Amino acid sequence: MNILVTGGTGFVGENLTKKLLNKSNKLRCLVRKSSITENLQKFGVEIIEGDISNYNSLDKATKNIDIVYHCAALVTDWAPINEFVRINLDGTRNLIEESIKNKVKKFIYISSNDAIWSFNDHNDLTEEHPYPINYLHPYCKTKAEAEKIVLYFSKLKKINSIIIRPYLVWGPGDRVILPRIVQLALRGDLPIIGNRKNKV
Repeated sequence: MNILVTGGTGFVGENLTKKLLNKSNKLRCLVRKSSITENLQKFGVEIIEGDISNYNSLDKATKNIDIVYHCAALVTDWAPINEFVRINLDGTRNLIEESIKNKVKKFIYISSNDAIWSFNDHNDLTEEHPYPINYLHPYCKTKAEAEKIVLYFSKLKKINSIIIRPYLVWGPGDRVILPRIVQLALRGDLPIIGNRKNKV
């Protein structure tokens, strides 16, 4: 299979790339010019420099590709709203449109549980659970809106797509969640919330 991974220098994307290589796939990664690509180069991945807001780089990245894994996203607590929209929402639309144009067979969107996160407690969620009316953060809203774009093209039968919603992804190599937890624990500031039987 010829596979494109966006966000291949991120935590999820890099680990996904390693797993995909183990299955003898031919891999290509779309990365920003500023990205550190040493690990991807070690894996023997084809690197395409570009931006998901640039149609030319997306056209080049999606040519002769069977499956797209779209992991790239702006994941942060602090950024202007228009940046969340540009990367998470518009970038997803651009990529799926170019994937359709270049006849990609499958589009796998790595979304987030935050797409359905609201102010209420939830148990036993399914794919049919409705999107919230209000969102806690622009990241959550733009991930949900991007999901709706993927679903729209899928319902039109323009492309076969899958949406995956990972939640609290962490582990070896994590540069976001685990370092914060370790730092809090070392300072003695890691609180236990609830009765220790909490699901999250």
